[in-house]
Amino acid sequence: MNAGLVLQILQLRQAPTGLGISCGCPSADVARIGQVLNVAVFLWYYARWWSQYGTVAAKGGVDETQSAQAVQEAPPKAAAFDKDALKKLAEQAAKNAEQEEKDAQDREVQEKIAAEAAAAQAAVAQAQAQQEAQAAQAAQAAQAAKAAQAAKSAQAAQQAAAAQAAQAAQAQAQAQAAQAAQAAAAQAAQAAAQAAQAPPQVIPAPVPPLGAAPLPGPGAPPPPPPPPGQSPPPAFDIEALKRLAAGQAAPVVPPMPVATTPPVPVVEVRPPPAQPKKSMGFSGFTLQAASPAPAQRDNDSVQKMLARLQGNVQGAKQALSATGPAPNFGGQLPFVQATPLAKLGPQSGLADDDWEPLQESVRTASSRSEVEEAAKDFLKKFAQMSAEQLAELLHLMEGKAQSYPRDFYTELGSMLGHKLKSATSPQIAHIMSAFLYWSPEGRQRFIDSSRDFLAVATAEVPTRLMELAPHELNTCLAGLVSLGCSDHKFFVSVGKSAQARHKTFGPKELTSLLTILSEVRLVHAELFASAASAVAPRVRELRPVEVMRCTRSLARCGVKSEAFCQAVGDDVVGRWSKSNSGFRCEDVVELCWCFCVLEHYHPELMQLTVQVLQDTPKVTADALCQFYEIHLSLEAEHKERYASFRIDDKAAGKLLEHYKENRRDCRRCSEKVRSDISAAVKGLLEGHVNSNHRTSLGLLSDVAALRKRSSTDGYVHIDIDGALSLIRPIDQDETAGPLVDGAVALRPGLAAALLSSYQNLSEELAECSSGGGGLACRLGCVEEEPGLAESFEPWWDHQMPWESFFRVCEMVTDAIAQSFIGVVQEGRVLYRCCSNECESAPLIKVDPPVTDVEVLLSLVAEIAHELPDMVFLFNTGDQPFVDKVYWSPIPHFHWVRSAGYWTIPLPNPYHLKAHVRNLLGDFPGHLEHHMPWANKIPKVFWRGQLSAPDRFLPDDLETLPRVRLVRLAKDHPHLFDVGITSVDREMHRTIGQTGARQLLKQLGGQVKHQRLQKIMPRYRYLINVAAVLSAWRLAEMLATGSLILMQESADREVILEWLTPWVHYVPISQGLSDLIPKVQWLEDHPQEAEAMARRGFEHFSQRVRRHDTMCYLWQAFRAVANSQTRPSAPDLRPRVSGWKEATPQLLKGVESYVPLQGLLNSQSPSEL
Repeated sequence: MNAGLVLQILQLRQAPTGLGISCGCPSADVARIGQVLNVAVFLWYYARWWSQYGTVAAKGGVDETQSAQAVQEAPPKAAAFDKDALKKLAEQAAKNAEQEEKDAQDREVQEKIAAEAAAAQAAVAQAQAQQEAQAAQAAQAAQAAKAAQAAKSAQAAQQAAAAQAAQAAQAQAQAQAAQAAQAAAAQAAQAAAQAAQAPPQVIPAPVPPLGAAPLPGPGAPPPPPPPPGQSPPPAFDIEALKRLAAGQAAPVVPPMPVATTPPVPVVEVRPPPAQPKKSMGFSGFTLQAASPAPAQRDNDSVQKMLARLQGNVQGAKQALSATGPAPNFGGQLPFVQATPLAKLGPQSGLADDDWEPLQESVRTASSRSEVEEAAKDFLKKFAQMSAEQLAELLHLMEGKAQSYPRDFYTELGSMLGHKLKSATSPQIAHIMSAFLYWSPEGRQRFIDSSRDFLAVATAEVPTRLMELAPHELNTCLAGLVSLGCSDHKFFVSVGKSAQARHKTFGPKELTSLLTILSEVRLVHAELFASAASAVAPRVRELRPVEVMRCTRSLARCGVKSEAFCQAVGDDVVGRWSKSNSGFRCEDVVELCWCFCVLEHYHPELMQLTVQVLQDTPKVTADALCQFYEIHLSLEAEHKERYASFRIDDKAAGKLLEHYKENRRDCRRCSEKVRSDISAAVKGLLEGHVNSNHRTSLGLLSDVAALRKRSSTDGYVHIDIDGALSLIRPIDQDETAGPLVDGAVALRPGLAAALLSSYQNLSEELAECSSGGGGLACRLGCVEEEPGLAESFEPWWDHQMPWESFFRVCEMVTDAIAQSFIGVVQEGRVLYRCCSNECESAPLIKVDPPVTDVEVLLSLVAEIAHELPDMVFLFNTGDQPFVDKVYWSPIPHFHWVRSAGYWTIPLPNPYHLKAHVRNLLGDFPGHLEHHMPWANKIPKVFWRGQLSAPDRFLPDDLETLPRVRLVRLAKDHPHLFDVGITSVDREMHRTIGQTGARQLLKQLGGQVKHQRLQKIMPRYRYLINVAAVLSAWRLAEMLATGSLILMQESADREVILEWLTPWVHYVPISQGLSDLIPKVQWLEDHPQEAEAMARRGFEHFSQRVRRHDTMCYLWQAFRAVANSQTRPSAPDLRPRVSGWKEATPQLLKGVESYVPLQGLLNSQSPSEL
């Protein structure tokens, strides 16, 4: 069998009808032929690779119909080749490939080291030549030139020798492969000649060359038909195998036609999956699998891909290396670190002989003529320069960018625009990074002269967003921003792409991206939130300056992230404990201030900030202003938690003065806009209108309306935002409204929380020292009521129409009991009932008896001459009616301040009764019943009525607080002395008389009612447990000198607003789950328990006085008056016709009662 038969068999293997052999030979001979052919095919593949005749386009398909038929007809045969042997060959090839790659890398490293050493020696020689005499310089320069020429010659010789060695090795390998192929073909022909007729034998499908397209599988679609007039291309070059078999090279000719043979059944054996490109060992020698030559149309895209991958590698190395501070880019974008101008390998560009003079002329040009000459030379050689050379020249222009002619910039911009379209993505990043080194004036001059460049760049960069490395994306974005890019669509595309691939960014790259966007007042909410979540677990990788930038960006754009803030706070506190944290005092203050903007409370960082400020001798003025705003934020949002480390009032006063001195103008708009708005407000509102108004907190407001010229806090505050305080969202369309800068929004929020319709007494008390002042000075009022400040927050910028109060009264006529409406008109207090049921039991049994409503309004009547005309609503039932779920905000008086209702707290009936009977803190007779702490009974005392809300479950009474308290007392009798004195009417109606008796029996029975004023001081602990609302016994409990255990509740009476937990009382959970442990702790710490009881009584004596009751009523009713429009007397008079009037004379029957005038005439509260 000759080589022609072998070629014919190969043609059958590539035929589109299937794979097989048509000769009639014995099966054993056919199997042997198949084995020999497989060896020949492999050798032919390797010879083809080394000869580089092109890639194999495996476009031939397999007839699926005939293949399936062959599977049914042909019997299974043994494999045509040894798979185990092939596997061993592949493993050996992998080892050889790894060794060769390692050797190649070692050679590259050695060559690179040698080149760098030569360059270093040349640089040293040049530096020495400059320092020596001019004559010696010439000689040394000649020597250096000779050495350089010798080095070049040596290098060229080395390269030539290497090339010759490679060509020789290649020729030898080709010869060996050709000989082996020829021998194998001869052996195959001899075996085929000896074969007799036999059934068809299965031949495995050819294994394609590594790197070539794989053959289609059984499920693959058939290939497209060839164009008309053309035959299907062969799977490989038959003529090449002919030449290899003959040992000679010949021109490429069309493949010989396939010999006509009868159809035979074929069984297809699918080849194993393609393996990665490796060096494969075979028969004692190694062949390197070469990559197929890419198609011509893909050359550009492949080159760009390789350049991009190499740029990504450089970016990754940069991110992992410890970088120094970013260069200064003219003061406009100091947060961007420009991409280094490193070359991406061998680059085509301007030759050294032309490049070095041009580089020197641009670097040294100083005079106008030199700059113009450098500009001409730059444009003349522009087309020959590579992108890296262009970027370096642009970088060299940084110091004189504003000196170049405008005509030069016009031409340069046009040429750069064309260059960007053909540049790779890393090259674009290099070019854009060069502009970051320019001064703002130079960049502006360039843009003014070449606006087309910005349009081209903003159109080209979005097409590369998904292929730019993270650091390249940041560089391009920063470069365009520095050139004044403001295209909304461009930033939208940047935001979308960055959000889609934010997980590929490192913490530093995400920080830079957020910083760039926030500096130009842009925000992509989803991107910022995702970046914060990604940075949070890796915040330790950031430098202190990067932590500051990331936190500042989130605060400016108002993107809140609890996880990020918690991680940053923990990291900063941990770093500060070390000697070299990298954070300054000002940094810690700014971080804390950013947390206030983001509404995050980190107690350790807050406490650290206070401590650091105390330990730092000198702090910048801006940091002190930020700390004052931190102080206001903690006062407004976290008053109780701030109490433990709060700065004293004297320090707060100094901070306020410093703030006023250093924050003189809050203007965020033009003066004309502010003046126009002030003029418009004057025509709409009563009182006086000021611009750039400073409130009592020190905060500034653009426009404020004041009721009096001397007022400090206005009842209307207007802030005007402009371009300097607005953030534009890029995750929405252009019609979406802007957002307010988070830092700017903080101050109105503080004003809303601390300057509501309620106005503190700072103005009135400020006049006390000068001998003036009104009721506040004469009563000795405190400056602020925290409970009122929080209750009136919904009306900080709004006034209700006074007619609305009458409308509410009509709405509750049939629904709510004991609801009233009242007015203050020309110093008189008038009222009527809004409900069908308004009867109440007497509060003070005198002749005639006085109800709680009459006591309250009689006290209001004493201060009515200090109040403007107004309308008010109040309810005296157990439960308020204006709940926050079903009612809009309505200022409504009730005995408690409830979390779920729009209620303004008033002194409750027990408080009012103690006020009238002179049993508050200014009564000295309380001490008569006090006992030393050691003599008090070490138990928790409680007596009271068993009561429940209007709606409760009779089958689940165990959840009622007072029932639970009695159960706990039965289990711990050594800690409690509690008892039930009666059952209220609501429970009797629900569970019946019999059920009430059974319940009392289960709880230990009913105890007798006792005079608590004398019994309670005997016990160490008194517990206040809620019934329908919070219990109203705080006044009489504080008077005993015992320690109060206060159950937490959604309702808070007025006195509780004046106390601080763990200072004046011990808080107990609403379910009483922590009652037993806390009582045991108090018993184990008697000194702490006694100190809290003592502070509680002292505070009661100084703060819960009759003066304080009158001050509170005056401020509460004044705040309600400020929250509504002012009613006129003619409009109000017909509405109140026939109403009842409350007068102070109603309380004259109470012997111990001292009217307001008596309190004002007293020298001190103790005299009363």
